[in-house]
Amino acid sequence: MSTRRGNIIFLDDVIAEAVQLTRTIIAERNPDLDDPDEVAESVGVGAVVFWMLSVKRQKDVNFNWDDVLSFDGRTGPYLQYTHARLCSLLTKWGRVIPPVANTDLSRLQTDEERQLLLLLADWPRRIRIAARQYEPQMVAASLLDMAQAYNTFYQNVRILDGEPNAAPSRIILADCLRQVL
Repeated sequence: MSTRRGNIIFLDDVIAEAVQLTRTIIAERNPDLDDPDEVAESVGVGAVVFWMLSVKRQKDVNFNWDDVLSFDGRTGPYLQYTHARLCSLLTKWGRVIPPVANTDLSRLQTDEERQLLLLLADWPRRIRIAARQYEPQMVAASLLDMAQAYNTFYQNVRILDGEPNAAPSRIILADCLRQVL
């Protein structure tokens, strides 16, 4: 696409193509998924919108479908996958999220937990900076940093079946991240 040369691609066409490509990915990876059309719509539209927000405003754009629709890496589908993983964890918990006031948060001691806590604590500051600079890319980058930190946490820390006294604290941490994502 080059607006100077008159090569224009309409957003509706890009979104339609994203949804179609996502349907193909779903058919290959998860053919038994309930309501694949709804998922393809959500993931396809989300991928394009997130990609647009994740590019710096003052930078030339290099659009690549593999980069936009990847479920691995720094993409919208990766964030959606992380959010779905968080929701699944909270469903497996099967109980009400414990109140923070009644939970011993000092149980959050691993490096992975500390990293997530630092990123969550820094979230309001990063939003303020992005707003002041009119740069949504900073919000996208922050969300991706949190998703990446959570997936490392998920891989390395036993959340539900690890240390029993730490599970409520870890569930609160997961729920806080779910809300931010």
